[in-house]
This record gives sequence, structure tokens and C-alpha cells, in this order.
Amino acid sequence: MILVLACICAILGHILFFIVNRRKLQLTRSWDGPFHLPFMGSAYLILFRNLEQILIVVLDMLENYKTPIMKAWFGPYLLVGVKKPEHIQVILNSNDCLDKSFIYDFLPIQGAFTLPTEAWKLLRKQLNPSFNLKILKNYIPIFNDKSRLMIKQMRRELGKTIEFDMHNYMARCMLDSFYATNLGMQSDIQTVERSEYIEAAERLFDLAIHRTLRPWIHPNVIYNLTSDGKEFKNLTEIFEAPTVKIMKECDMSNRKNVKKLNGYNDDNDDDDVEINRPQSLIEQLLKLDPKIFDEKTIREELITMQFAGTDTTSTTISNLIVLLAMHPEIQEKMVDELRQLYTSKDQPVEYEDLVHLEYMEMVIKESMRIWPIAALYARASRNEVDLGDGNILPNNAEIAISVHSVHHNPEYWANPNVFDPNHFLPEIEAKRHPYAFLPFSLGPRNCIGYRYAWFAMKVIVANLLRSYKFETSLRLDSVTFKISMLTKLCGKYRVRITERKF
Repeated sequence: MILVLACICAILGHILFFIVNRRKLQLTRSWDGPFHLPFMGSAYLILFRNLEQILIVVLDMLENYKTPIMKAWFGPYLLVGVKKPEHIQVILNSNDCLDKSFIYDFLPIQGAFTLPTEAWKLLRKQLNPSFNLKILKNYIPIFNDKSRLMIKQMRRELGKTIEFDMHNYMARCMLDSFYATNLGMQSDIQTVERSEYIEAAERLFDLAIHRTLRPWIHPNVIYNLTSDGKEFKNLTEIFEAPTVKIMKECDMSNRKNVKKLNGYNDDNDDDDVEINRPQSLIEQLLKLDPKIFDEKTIREELITMQFAGTDTTSTTISNLIVLLAMHPEIQEKMVDELRQLYTSKDQPVEYEDLVHLEYMEMVIKESMRIWPIAALYARASRNEVDLGDGNILPNNAEIAISVHSVHHNPEYWANPNVFDPNHFLPEIEAKRHPYAFLPFSLGPRNCIGYRYAWFAMKVIVANLLRSYKFETSLRLDSVTFKISMLTKLCGKYRVRITERKF
């Protein structure tokens, strides 16, 4: 009897699914996708798999179906995977696709990164002055100082035959830089052996992805009772501790006076406005209208910026250093370029130098192409969107933009699986579709801190390569990655160093 009832419920559920989703099924009927089961959809493909295996499955689905758009049902959610630059351009610039996917709701960061469209637009407009070019230029001495401290700490690795984890040093350097530039505080994080924040962040995002892919623990009332939920809560306190500390030290009651004293106006995001000293992000946030941007909003934004300004950049530089260690000829060519600009390894990098580091920029771009730190960008459609070639994106679809797929498409890259900076020669780059390369996303909701990241990367890499030569036993064709908030190497970013004569 129970079995009969179960079968009847399954049949009725499947009929209801077709009725409710009739329009979506009609629009997507010509798109390839995996077989889907009643209720579960295609979720069976990722059940009981680890984060490394899940990344392989997801990328395989997005890249190996013949149609340029793929579809998959995960429970009640329609996932639409796109990998064609023309489609990506439409989606990233559509007002109906500005909302982030629900999958970001489970992350320990909120702020501008995950806000609904209207709230994001208001916050983005107010945050733009915090990334004024003149403000960012004044961060360059800080990036010099913090990278030199990292180089000093790395000297303990000289002469060792055992490889060490480059990301361990790089993550602490970027966190130290963030504290100085964005929170206006000094830290001892580079002089201690381990960082609770970095360890908590790594585990938190693994837990968040794990939850995202298991719909039965989406409800908070259920998740909070699980061991993962309790661990997530405890780690979140560690993750937010630096921001909570600095917020307690701010005089939130005096914000109007801060705003007046600093002569704030809505138009001071002009790059021509002169800034005579480094201004921290928190200084900029405290100038905002307290009726709109209350203490909770500021705290969430600082927590988001702390992650975005540290883990993303530190992972990108760690990727680059490992790739350079694998390709010594490219590493030496970068050093040759540095020798044209600098007479010693201790000479500080100046803002005016950055434009002359043309080959370095090509190499950094190539590292972000071949190992994108975000394999996917996830958006949500709020209305049907015409993609321009007869394909229509359904309403209320979860959109997976496959950065990895477009970055490895031989139609746009001559040697997609080879680390080749010549992919970014100006004459070649000019012929490529602008949405075939997506390191910081594109469109109105792109990364607000992309110039901060570029300044940090160029300064830090210039100082590192003048100090050390990097080697590794890792090989390009044998490394594996795991899916988390960022796409990271499984294991460690293993390198060895020797002193460089410069």
C-alpha cells in the first residue's frame, strides 16, 4: 500500500512539475543536458562526491554538451549553463540578470557582492569614491612595505629542498595589506606562524559550497542543528572578528562630523580629485549617509571587502608564482623586463612604473585565463531574456557562466591548455571577443576592486621576482582543483626558492 501511494505521489509530482514549468521546458527543449529524475532532477550527479569531484562533474556538463547552452534541473531549480561570449555579453549587461544566484545566499559574506539589484545599485554608487584612482595610488607604498616584509619572512625557506606552501605567505601578506589600506590598522599577521582568520575562511567556504549542493540542508532550522551548521557558526565568529574589532574602535555616533570634516560629496569618485594621503575604506564608509548605511551595512561590506581584497588576490598571485615556477623561461623574461626598470632589488615600485610592466601584465592575464580563480559566475534571471540568436533565457533561471569553458575555448585561444603569455599580445587581443576573457567579470556588476587588485599584483610580483627564483615539482598537466568560493589547487601551492642575483 505504501509503495502504491509513493508511486502515485511521484507520478502526480512529475505531472505538476511539467505543468508549473511548461514555459521553461518549452524554451529549453533544444538545449542539451543530463537526464533528470522526478524531484531530484540531475542532482544525483554530485551526490556523495567531494569538492574536487564536483568541480570535474560541473565543468564536464558545461563543456562537453554540443549546444552552446546547456540545461540541468537540480530539484526545483533550472540551471542554465552558458559558455559563448556573445551570450555572456548579453547576460552580464542585462538589467534582468543583475541579481546574483541563490547559491551565494549561503556564503559568510553579504554586502555588495550578494545584494539584490536595487540595493546593490545604491551601495555601488556610494562605494565608488572609495576606489578613486588617487586613493589607490597612495596604497602603493603600503604594498611595497608589506611585500618586503613577506620576502623577509620567506628567507627561512632558502636552501631547503622541501617545498613550502606559497599561498600561506601570500594570504598573510594580502591580509596585512588589507588591514593597512582598508581598515587603517597595523597587524602582526605576517610574523606569526598561523592565522585563525585564513584557516576559518578556507573551511567556511568549503562548508558553504557543501551546503549549496545539498538542498535538504538549505533551511536554516535544519542546518543549524547539524554538526556542519554548528561549525559554520563558530568559524563565522572568527571570520568576522577583525571587522568587529575595528568597528568597536570607531566612533559611530560622530559619523556626521566625519562626513563634514572630510568635505565629502557624491561626485568625489573623479580620478582627478587629489588625495594627499592613503584613505582607508572604513574612512570612506563612515562618510556615507548613516540613515541608509547603518552600522550593520558597513560591517557586512567590510567583511565582504576583506575576503574580496585578500583571498582572491592572494590566490591569483599564488597561481602565478606556481605557473612561473613551472615555466622558468617565462619567469626569466619577466625578470629581464624588471631589470630595464630597476637597478636593485630593494628599489620601491612606483605608480609610474606599472604602465611599463607590459610583459608582466600579459603573464598575469594568462595566469588568470588558464587558472581562473572563479570557474563559474552565477546569476539569476528575473524575466525572460532574448540572447539574440533565437535562444531565450527563461524567467527565474539560475545561470552558470562558465568562465573556465570560455577561457579554454580553442576558437578564441590558439593553445588553450598551454601557458602562453603571447595570447595577450596587443594585436591578438584586439581581434578577440571582449567577453572571451573574464578575470574580474564584466558589465555593470563587475568587480569594484579590480584596480586595487592590479596595483597589488604588479607591486608584489615585481618585488618577489627581484628577490627570489621559484621552482616546483608540480606540472601543468597533473595539477587538480577543488570547487569552493574560489577555484583552488588541491593540496598546496608547492614551491622552492633560491636567492636571485639582481
